[in-house]
Amino acid sequence: MGKQNQKKQLDRSNRPDFSVYLSHFTKDGDFCHAEQEVDVEAFRRMTAFERLCSILSMKKIKTSIMPWTNTFGLCFTECPWSSLLVHTKNYSSYGIGFTKEFIYRNGGSPVSYVRFKLLNAIKKHISDSKTKDNILQFLTPYSPDYDTDYAKGKYPRVDYTHEREWRMVEDLSFDYLDIAFIVIKKHEDFDLLPQSFRDNYNRNKIIVMDNYRLVEELWPVHIK
Repeated sequence: MGKQNQKKQLDRSNRPDFSVYLSHFTKDGDFCHAEQEVDVEAFRRMTAFERLCSILSMKKIKTSIMPWTNTFGLCFTECPWSSLLVHTKNYSSYGIGFTKEFIYRNGGSPVSYVRFKLLNAIKKHISDSKTKDNILQFLTPYSPDYDTDYAKGKYPRVDYTHEREWRMVEDLSFDYLDIAFIVIKKHEDFDLLPQSFRDNYNRNKIIVMDNYRLVEELWPVHIK
């Protein structure tokens, strides 16, 4: 295949359902592990905005324990912008975005959504703990409403496929120039971000969610 054809195949710039960016959203009271560089209990009490400020001050996002697999992970969503307004309702209006290329080069990868049967088989039959963890770190169980095992009460309902999750298994260190965009709730939040960040980041890359919500109210074209 020639380079020209290959480039044409990989060009997804006209796909509204596809994004070249990944977002990490904070939320109130997020779990953190004992190696966090701030007091653990204080970190647990942080609001979503305070967590974003902490991330920007440290220039680092720390991993935490993932449910179902009990492995360390750091989560991002591949949701296109048209879906993020709903996504923020489950997390917050505060987030940080990077390109997929940056996350991939730092060890990130898309998550695989698998049946509980497969997840349990991996836990049970792979004896080498390192190999098992290496596999489990990129897995999330999938048990939607139409899963017959869920209907029988055998497994809980678990369906995060809408998040199009990517995951890293180690802490992510970054420079401000690596950040593709920052999401904040309102304009006033910018003045409360760390001074070191404000002095060294392009304000044009700040996305204010309240602006987007207003646009959606006036010209509703996406999911409410």
